[in-house]
Order: sequence, then structure tokens, then C-alpha cells
Amino acid sequence: MSRHLGRGSVSLSLRRLTRSAVEEILGRSTTGAGGKLEWSILIFDDFGRDLVAPILKVGELRKMGVTLYLKLSASREAVSEAPAIYLVQPTEANMKIIAKDCIEEKYRSFNIHFTSPVSRKLLELFASELQSRSSIANISVKDQFLSFVSPEHDLFTLQMPHSYYTIGSVHTSQEQINNYFEIVTNGIIHVLLTLQVVPIVVSVRTAAAEELARLVTARIRDIIKEHYLAPHADVSRPVLIITDRNSDLATPLIQPFTYRALLHDTLGMNLNKVTVSTTDHELVDSDPLWQELAGKEFSDVLERTNEETAKLKQQKDNLGKASGELEEQTQAMTDAMSSASGVVEKKRHISTHNALQKALHEAIQKGRLDEFNGVAEEMLLQGQFDKKKITELIKSEAPLDQRVRLAVLYYLLSDPDDKARMDAAKEFESYLTKQAPVADEGAVADVSKLEATEAPLHLAFKYLKKVRGFTMPQRAEKEGRGSMGQFFGGKKVLDDVLKAVKGTAQQHLPHTRILDAVLQSNRSKRDDEKSKVIRNLDCIDPKTGQAINLSSLTFNTAIVFVIGGGNFIEYEDLKTWESLEENKDKTVIYGTTELLRGSEFLQQLSHLGEE
Repeated sequence: MSRHLGRGSVSLSLRRLTRSAVEEILGRSTTGAGGKLEWSILIFDDFGRDLVAPILKVGELRKMGVTLYLKLSASREAVSEAPAIYLVQPTEANMKIIAKDCIEEKYRSFNIHFTSPVSRKLLELFASELQSRSSIANISVKDQFLSFVSPEHDLFTLQMPHSYYTIGSVHTSQEQINNYFEIVTNGIIHVLLTLQVVPIVVSVRTAAAEELARLVTARIRDIIKEHYLAPHADVSRPVLIITDRNSDLATPLIQPFTYRALLHDTLGMNLNKVTVSTTDHELVDSDPLWQELAGKEFSDVLERTNEETAKLKQQKDNLGKASGELEEQTQAMTDAMSSASGVVEKKRHISTHNALQKALHEAIQKGRLDEFNGVAEEMLLQGQFDKKKITELIKSEAPLDQRVRLAVLYYLLSDPDDKARMDAAKEFESYLTKQAPVADEGAVADVSKLEATEAPLHLAFKYLKKVRGFTMPQRAEKEGRGSMGQFFGGKKVLDDVLKAVKGTAQQHLPHTRILDAVLQSNRSKRDDEKSKVIRNLDCIDPKTGQAINLSSLTFNTAIVFVIGGGNFIEYEDLKTWESLEENKDKTVIYGTTELLRGSEFLQQLSHLGEE
């Protein structure tokens, strides 16, 4: 018999809750005596900017009293009559800049909000920096639990660049590893605090996922004791499913073909903003067309946009007709004018979509992206390998990164015992290696310098061969770090990827299939594959710290978190699963260390191949 943990469901809109938290920060700081609105200055670092960007636009900030928003690290003039609101990460560099502002009395008051709790060490540093001030009466410091960014209502990212490379590189020190897991743990805990839920924690059996599950479980127990978490007793507990990028190395390399994923992968959409020919286009909640089409196939998007463009033209014609017949059709004119502002807004939205779709169409034509998408999905979801078509695409004039992604995907999904497939993969690697630029000597030892360098893309093959060839104990011994010194499963990782796609055609991607097995409420209909998935997951109740039998539990809500980088392809696959009739009572949130474009993931694999 299955147990359902609670009765009601969790109301999940991370972006709405995050917005409320930021509005509260701004509201407190911009409200003066008698509740009067005061004009203030908002100062943020890169993370603070990313936190605010998806949830509050410029006009909304102005309505809340924010007249200026400035970057902390930029040169800023003093505005001594205005209060300042800081929204920044608690780092030593940020502390010193803020302390300098305070000493110079740049602003009337200093309302400092850290996105996560500041350590005692940093507070002491801040205090020592302010010793020359006679008074600190106009300085306030507050901790927030906002170390995540929510570009969608049910999506969050920790904005951790190179998150796959960092835990895979032999150059990453134990201190860096510890810091990495501290940041990830904080991000997940802050999401749980925002939602006010205590989940059951489930993890796949990779070293990284298991370590993160251990840390998150311990931290949940701490915050329960400290009374930070007080969920409603009648709300059902969600499940937090911690997965690892190494559970599925293939999906990030697929060429996507849905609207949102294409915008991200092809045009570099960042936090719902896309730049085309120096023009910024923002995709907003108030745009019903974006809400409808974001996850749709691009061909469907074009058709619907054309329909809406035709409707808009008709509305504009009606507006003009009413204007021209004012005496006879006063009521018609009144009705038309009442909707004029809506027509203007709709025109702006459609203009944005037309510009973006034109840019995407050109990229698709030039790069044959639809064909790359087709063969990639055939391999991953159907187990079909059209070698003739794949060879033609790899030897085509398409961008090099597209061709290498396809070849690496072919290698990842091929059975190592299939000589013909391995020979073909070797042929693809040899061909692409000859097309690649000559590699600089030596690997990048400093992760902060990765963005300034590019590894030859074919080196991704070298890394994956190395992973396939060694075992976990061998690497741990080589690095002298013990079992916690590495977070990759060697040959087992790629074998698991292969097993995930072998056999019959699959409807969903690997992480969605894990979700499906965990959330499947009808246990009697669970097939052998789902039962096997359940048996290979660890499950802990943070309230007790004890392992529990996952097969006896039923959930309505899941938070799926991928350590090592996620992507919009996985997010949209999870939402497709959620939209199915049999899952209408289920809710899914997707989170990750960073949202990766295919080319970015390939670069991280290639940098690892340099080592």
C-alpha cells in the first residue's frame, strides 16, 4: 500500500515568490516617514542583476521608487541625498566596495541586502573596514535567502558557470570542490525556504548526486531545528530528485527545435532577453503568444505568429474604419479606441516575435538545424542510427560545433561492442580533428580563464574515451583525494547512458523517465523499467535522516535538480510529461547549476579533454 505524505498540494511559483521577496526589500527601503514613497538607488553585482532581471522590469522598478540602478563594480558618482539599496552576494570584494561607499558617504543611507547569509568572518571584515566612521546609524545589513535565479515560474538556475568542468577537472582543488558544493547546497536550501517545504530527498547513485543529497539532507535538518522552515501540516511533501549531468551526457548535445530552446541554444537567450543585430528583445509574461508558444516546435510557432499577425491587421483596419466614420459609428469608435492600447502592446509583442523568428529561420537554413535535430532525436529516443545521413551532415558546411556535437552524440550512444559503430565514430573523430585549429600547449588550470579560451572541439572525444576507459577507484587513487576526489563514474557513466536509450523507442528523456518512475501514482501499472529505476535510487527523509522505501510513497510535486548543468530541452520534456492527462495533478519544478547551450557543454567537455 502506498503512503501519500500530506493531503493538499504545494503552490509552486518560484518567480512569483522571488518577486514578492524582492518587492519587500525594495518596499522597505523606499518607504519613508508616513508611508511616503522615497526615490532610491538600487546597486547590484552580476548575481543581483540576474536575480532582478526576469522578475522586475525598468518601469516596475520606477513605480517602486527606484530611479537609478547601478552596477556595484562600476564607477559611481555620489548622490548624498538619496538612500541606496544594495542587492549583492556576500563576497570579500563586494564587502570592501560597500565599505568604501559608506566611508565616502556616497548616499544618505545604506540598506545592504545579501542574497545569502553572510559569514561571521565577512561581517568582521566589514566592521574593520568601517572603523574610521564615527557612526553606523545609517547602515543596515540584512541576510536574504535568494541565491537562485528564476527565469520561469517553475525553473531556477544557480548561475554557476563551468559547473560541469569544475567537478570533472583534475585541476580543481579540494577547497574549490567544497566551495562548489556549498554554493549548490545553499541554492537548493534557499529554494526550499522560499517554497516553505520539507521534501523527501531522492538521488541517483553517482558520487556527485549522493554527496549533494547528503549535504542537503543535513542542512534541511538544521533549518528545521532553527525554525526557518515551517510548512503547513496539511500540505503534501514534495520529492526533491537530485540527478547528475553524468546520468545523461547526451541530451545537452542535441540540437533543439522548440522555440524557447532554439532561442537559447542558437541566439544566446539569457534570462528571457535576446539580442539580435544590437537590438534587445525581452520575452515577458504579459505576452500571451510567448506563453503559448515557448515550448512548441518552431514550425508551429511560425504558423501561429502568422495567424496573430493577420488578426492584428484586422484589428488595426477596424480601428481605422471606426475613425473614418465617426459621426455614424460613434459607438464603434468608442469600442475600437478602448482596445487601442491593447493593439499597440500586441503589435510590440508580434514585432518582437517576427524579429526573433526571422533570425532563427536564417540560422536554421544556414546551419541545417532541423536536420541535425532530426537525426539526434532518432538516435536518442528511437535508437535509430542513419549512418549515411549522419556522415553527410558531419562532412557538410554546417558550423563546426554542430557537426562535432552530432559526432560526439553518435559516439556516446553507440555500443562499444559494436565494431561497425565504433569504426564510424573513429572515422568521424579523425575527419573533424583535421578540420579543427591546432591546440595550444597545456590545459587551462584556472577555471576563471575558461571563457577567454577555446579548446579544440574534437578533444571532447578524448575526454569521453578517458572516462570510458578508467574506473572510479583508479582515478581517486591517482588524484590522492580518496572517494570524494572525483565525481564521475567512468565507464559505468557511459554504459548507463547507453542502457537508457537501448531497446524500444522512448517517449521521454532519461531524467523525465526518472521523474515518471518516482511520481507514478498507480503502482500496479509500474513496468519493469520503472521498478528498476526505483531500485537504483536512494531515498532519505530529512526529518529523520533515515533511508525509506521509495516504492511505498506517492507524490504530487517534484523538484528535479541537475548538478553539472541543465538545459531547456530537459525542462520542456519535463513540462510535456506534466501536461499529459494522466499527470494533471502533478507539478514539476526544474533546477540546475547553470543553463547550458550545446556549444557551451561541448566546450567544457573539450577543455576536460585537454587535461
